Amino acid sequence: MTGSGWAIVTGASGGMGAAFTRALARRGHPVLAVARSAESLARVADEVKKNGGFVETLAVDLASTAGVAAVVARAQALGDVELLVNNAGLSTSGHFLGSLSRSIP
Repeated sequence: MTGSGWAIVTGASGGMGAAFTRALARRGHPVLAVARSAESLARVADEVKKNGGFVETLAVDLASTAGVAAVVARAQALGDVELLVNNAGLSTSGHFLGSLSRSIP
């Protein structure tokens, strides 16, 4: 299977996000890799490019309104976004609604 539209991967600077970025690029998707660390994103992007993939990086903090707005604006400019891997953030275990009440001030 080869992708045609863009894939957006958040949390792309390491771990599962970097793995998704590599895998999607191998499958032919151009990837918008999003994370806070420009340095770590650059390392992932260099690796993807060395293996023939296409990746664009966007270093923003998705915990901020400005960061989210930057991703939305870039996604709109890209046009054909085929999929999103929303890998940024952290999680807890337990009942979902209970975890929300602990994280909302």
